[in-house]
Amino acid sequence: MNRNKKGEICFESTARICVGFGDAELLRNGVVVWLACGNDDWTDCMDGQTAETLAKEHPLDNWQIWLNAPLESSRFERNVDGEWILIETGKGFI
Repeated sequence: MNRNKKGEICFESTARICVGFGDAELLRNGVVVWLACGNDDWTDCMDGQTAETLAKEHPLDNWQIWLNAPLESSRFERNVDGEWILIETGKGFI
């Protein structure tokens, strides 16, 4: 994770939308566009740049990345500048 000029935590373009155990999703307007389960190989998981490429085709839609793992979850939302900003964290699942 890195920070933008405003100090907000961002999902990096080289990061994978993947968790070791749990699931990870790319959502467009609340609908799952891409899903990775914990048993997926890391190299097969979508990266942030690929998600951004898809989002640029429909820039006015609400795009989110959701990572849900044991004891930790994170939700990122794409802003108008094409940055994926951390908007929510949680305790994941047990």
